[in-house]
Parts: sequence; C-alpha cells; structure tokens
Amino acid sequence: MSAKKKEGRKIVRKLLAEGVVDKNVGKTIARDGEHVHISKEKGTIRFDLIVMQTAFVLMSDRLYRRDFVQPETEPEDSGDQHIQRQLDYHGLAEEVDTRIYSNKLVCACGNVRWVKNADLFQVEKCKPCIYRERKERRRRRRLSK
Repeated sequence: MSAKKKEGRKIVRKLLAEGVVDKNVGKTIARDGEHVHISKEKGTIRFDLIVMQTAFVLMSDRLYRRDFVQPETEPEDSGDQHIQRQLDYHGLAEEVDTRIYSNKLVCACGNVRWVKNADLFQVEKCKPCIYRERKERRRRRRLSK
C-alpha cells in the first residue's frame, strides 16, 4: 500500500471517528492540509481527497479505494438559491422550494405565488386573495339561507 493511500485512509478514518461525516454530506472539509469532499451515492459515503487526487468509499464499515473524480464546485449557500418566499393564506411569509414549485404567478394585487406544474391550470391568485374570496363566498352563502 502506498504512503499516499495510507495517509488518505488515516484522514478518512479520523473524520469518521470524529463523527463529522453525517453533518457535512455534500460539503468540503479541510483536515490535515487536505480538502475532503464528502458525498452520498447509492447507500455509500464517498470521500474525495482533492489534494492527494484519491477517493475512498465507505461500504459496510470498510473503506475501499476508488478512482478520483473532481467534485463539482458549488457556492457555499447553494441550498438557498432554490428557496423563495411567498405569502401564506394568513399573509405570513413562507418559504417554498422552486425545484418543486417551479411556476411563478403574479396576482393582480402584486403578490407572487409559486405553483406546481399539476396545479397551474387551476391557480390564478395569491394565497391571501384566495383566502379572502373563500371567506366572502362563505359569508354570502350564510346570509342567503
């Protein structure tokens, strides 16, 4: 076993012992002069050691060496780029994931509402306007009886 491989295994085992792996999946960590990118793929945890140009996969509590693949660089706040704000039914701010709610509608009042593809044909207004209309219909229905 080469010195580079032994050193890489030592770094990965140290990360596992510290328990930082579960909290840092998808991130790059600096340890002992090495940048380690941690990712999950098909039930395994992958460790790409960028400076050493080597990779390991944790399967069944054992480390196996794999071909190094340069990890994609993402902005630090990559999770926030898919989150948008809209008003809920009571007028309070709520956050939605634009990967799921991918269609943007602008209501006549100027508020924005994010809608799924399946609901696009039936949504025309923002949530507070829909809620007001619904309350008004119920009130009229009660008065007409």
